[in-house]
Amino acid sequence: VMGINGQLFDDTQKDYMRPQIFLEKEIVRNASINETVIIPAARAYDVLDPYTELTVTVKGPKGWIVFDKQPTDRELSFKAERYGQYTITYTAIDSRKNVARYPASVTVMDDVPPTLEIRGEMPEIARVGEKVVLPEISASDNTDGAVKVYVHYIDPLGRMIRVENGEFIPQITGEYKILVFAKDDAYSYVRKEFILRVGR
Repeated sequence: VMGINGQLFDDTQKDYMRPQIFLEKEIVRNASINETVIIPAARAYDVLDPYTELTVTVKGPKGWIVFDKQPTDRELSFKAERYGQYTITYTAIDSRKNVARYPASVTVMDDVPPTLEIRGEMPEIARVGEKVVLPEISASDNTDGAVKVYVHYIDPLGRMIRVENGEFIPQITGEYKILVFAKDDAYSYVRKEFILRVGR
């Protein structure tokens, strides 16, 4: 048994070692929407087998193919047109079918918050024991479509209570804060606050 550069072999010509993959530069891990992402050129080395094939495959956030098994002898690029994670996989195969992979990813963050739509005026004055009805509220997002809206109020004692079915009955006088909140799958969020004064 002999060894070169950490790869072991013997005189029976058996090769069980996977090739080694080297990128010519680092992959940028984060990108902005519509930014051009560079896929670096790469090389594969195998001490025992000079005939090693190296390709790269890139998939978009929903799994669609951007590149499929493209040669890596030169730099490639693509435009990041969708939010989410792009997966990059370099694959090296030698003539003995030993396989090595180098996985990486580029994330395009969605930093655009949802948009709130309030159909009507938020109440500003109410009375203790009387029902407060809020206008219809919805939220939409540039990538996720409709997103859930959360509505709470903070009473004069500082207690935060969730509003159910768009209405609540104040039990004490004072100033209430009505909080409207929505977030998308990328955790970008929008928050609005309204003041409600409750008397007798």
